[in-house]
Amino acid sequence: MKKIYISLFVFTMSLVNAQVADKSPGVIVASSSSNQSSQKDPAIILYNLSQSIAAAGNAGVVFFGGQYWVSAWASNKIHILSNTGAFVETIQIPGLTGVRSFTTDGTNIYATANNANIYVINPATKTVTGTITTPSSSSIRFATYDSSLDSGNGGFWIGNFSTNLFSIKKTGASISSIPAATHGMVGMYGAAVDSSKGIIYVYNQGGTNSDEIRALYTSNGLKAGNTYDVYNETLQSAGATTSLAGGLFLSSQVMTGKKVLIGVSQATPDNYLFGVDTATNFLAVNSGVKKSTFKVYPNPVSNFVNFDNFKDIKYVEILNMAGQKLMSEENIQSGLNLSRLPKGNYMLLIHPLQGSVVIEKVIKQ
Repeated sequence: MKKIYISLFVFTMSLVNAQVADKSPGVIVASSSSNQSSQKDPAIILYNLSQSIAAAGNAGVVFFGGQYWVSAWASNKIHILSNTGAFVETIQIPGLTGVRSFTTDGTNIYATANNANIYVINPATKTVTGTITTPSSSSIRFATYDSSLDSGNGGFWIGNFSTNLFSIKKTGASISSIPAATHGMVGMYGAAVDSSKGIIYVYNQGGTNSDEIRALYTSNGLKAGNTYDVYNETLQSAGATTSLAGGLFLSSQVMTGKKVLIGVSQATPDNYLFGVDTATNFLAVNSGVKKSTFKVYPNPVSNFVNFDNFKDIKYVEILNMAGQKLMSEENIQSGLNLSRLPKGNYMLLIHPLQGSVVIEKVIKQ
């Protein structure tokens, strides 16, 4: 396959329409195009999916064992690509069809198919080995694994278009939720969690181009960084005329030293597999109050955590990783005594005298 170098690889392939309102896009037979573009962000990687997959309606994505798994939402086909975007094989897993999203805990791959279940897949045998029934009152479109949930035992964030964001245990039991009124999205299709930062990235069929990624704090659903318009920043210059958000996954294995959001954009005329470096594209939003203003140390902490510039702090709230408030302190005198808290991970919501809340993750040992 011919490679074009433009600070990223763009693979030239045939053309596919985008999914609209969960209806399968049609296939357009056309000649190949160069797809040369000048990306605003050199950390973007971009693959045109159409020729290698030769199928429409691409949805879920996960990067596992050096390969991409990409699902066809309206069939039982799962397409496997190499780490360079080249087609490897198409598989069908008995008992699994219409996959909208994938995620992984590093051992199993998990899939959702617009119902109340999360399907457990053994990636070696490519078989369903179990089913997790979720408490969602509506069908779920995505599940994303969060290792910090359930006191470090791990769990999932789930949702569908305009629902609440729910966190659940691996057993399916409920933990917490972020109300739809808080996150404000009505087109959530894919999501990915950075457990180390307490941030969930949601790929939303909203915004100007129906193709945006929002970053939220899992502790409270507040905005955690800049919104990224995939179409405007990436796909328009690659030749897309419209776009629509699909599946999303976070990986530190695709690009050395970087955490990259891997997404499927159901664009017209081509579907794309793209990657966005979270470090350079999702800068924290603090309304003029820089995060470094409130340096928190030591971290991990045994008992007492200190703050730089503590005189600029109005009050501090301490939340567990499920978003439940445990304590609140005013009149901060250089720091906080956390000795009463058990060992674990916590979120400090620092409310400054001016500006927006600053959130820091602290490990109590």
